[in-house]
Amino acid sequence: MCTDGAFDREGGFHRLPIDAQQDAEVLKKVFERRVLDLLVAHERLSSTFRKDMLDWEYTGFSVDASIKVHTGEWGKLDRLIRYMARPCIANERVIYNEHTGQVTVKSAKKFESGGRPIVAEYDVLTFLGLLYYFIIIRQPIKWL
Repeated sequence: MCTDGAFDREGGFHRLPIDAQQDAEVLKKVFERRVLDLLVAHERLSSTFRKDMLDWEYTGFSVDASIKVHTGEWGKLDRLIRYMARPCIANERVIYNEHTGQVTVKSAKKFESGGRPIVAEYDVLTFLGLLYYFIIIRQPIKWL
């Protein structure tokens, strides 16, 4: 989520003329390049892999300019913030073991004892791939 403008040092707000999905696509490309450049600069991603990612049809970045919240629309702003802050899977259901690189996914349903049954276990890259597929392609994750 971001604003459709920016504040200057004096506190004045300058609205950007962004309304078309075409403008949102330009913002997406700028954002994905800056984030990937930052990952390369911090040695978290190779420059070769960065280049490869930028050639993918779906890089994992998106910008949606369809939702607008105007001044004073507090209910709409609250719903948008709640939606944006909601993870695609509850944190308490995912356990990462940094020593083995395994991710354990637990059920949404609890036992009477309060524990959760294990639904699946993946290596971290497979798990991230499933999340990517769910978020970008918007398909339900089949954990088993």
